[in-house]
Amino acid sequence: MFRSAFLKVDSPRAKRALAVGFAWLFVQACAASAESGSDPQVSDGTTSGSTTGGDLESADDTDETDFPIYSTGNADAGGQSSEGLAGSSSVGNGACLRVLSLGKPADLGAVPGQGGFDAVVEWLNLTSNAAADHLPGPTALTPELLDSYDVILIQDLSAWELTPDDVFHFSQWVKAGGGAIALSGYSGSGLDVVQSNALLSFTGLNFSVTAQDSALVLGECGYCLGASRKTAGFDVSHPISAEVQAVGSFLGRSVQGEGQLVLSEDGLQLGVTKELEQGRVFLFHDDWISYVSQWTGEVTYACENNPSCAEESPEYSYQVAQFWFNALGWAGRSSCLVINDDSVIR
Repeated sequence: MFRSAFLKVDSPRAKRALAVGFAWLFVQACAASAESGSDPQVSDGTTSGSTTGGDLESADDTDETDFPIYSTGNADAGGQSSEGLAGSSSVGNGACLRVLSLGKPADLGAVPGQGGFDAVVEWLNLTSNAAADHLPGPTALTPELLDSYDVILIQDLSAWELTPDDVFHFSQWVKAGGGAIALSGYSGSGLDVVQSNALLSFTGLNFSVTAQDSALVLGECGYCLGASRKTAGFDVSHPISAEVQAVGSFLGRSVQGEGQLVLSEDGLQLGVTKELEQGRVFLFHDDWISYVSQWTGEVTYACENNPSCAEESPEYSYQVAQFWFNALGWAGRSSCLVINDDSVIR
């Protein structure tokens, strides 16, 4: 069938028509490529963002019809998008806070279709005057890259192979005034924290590597709370704890080392900060605070069968937006950060 169809293209007229058709398709493809202008290294956290080192997230994880493509920086909140200092960043110098998320984000959230993209980056770019990028794949942590940002969020680095130069440059960036926030609990194997601990080795803080040891059970209303455990042991004396009563956690890893306590439960340190020369670091035991279900309250399990949990939901029981506002502002020493969310108290 295909052979007979191609055999018909043997007259000069037919060949000319075919050539014109291929030329038109080539021009259209080039125009589309130039128009997209996508950066091959850094994604702004949207569902269509490009990544380095290959796409570490499954494209099937995200339903693009459910989540709009957000531009970097929210114009309504004052965010601006322009060329970054490193030439590979989409964040702008005019943004109040420049944030880079490193590593694969959490993708096992309670709400189907809400994994496979960086919820924190999307949230910042949609609702704040900060500008955020996502870099999931292994990339050299050069001074040029690091200096493009005020705060770096460390997520699942299990696919990374950090070099001594990466650790040195990162440590120098922190000590010079950079802010780092690190999460754990991405996998039961602990591979996610091996690289994180290496990157943070200069801080004297690290995540437990023996086993997941925090928020091991959901509790009575866990499924009404986005399949998370209500964790409420915040130290009110710490700025990150301001106006935060509880957030959700599940299967995290405690923080080892000495610093200023932010959150604890059952004798375990779940959140610890430390200041190193001009910089700041914050280690938090779990990744559940990065899940979309912890913002929206859209959970898959109804709670009508348990009257005592009827009024429990992430939206009403947790202060996740406040937590992130506090943590980012503290790590970046920022007093200009604005979140367009009525639940956030400045």
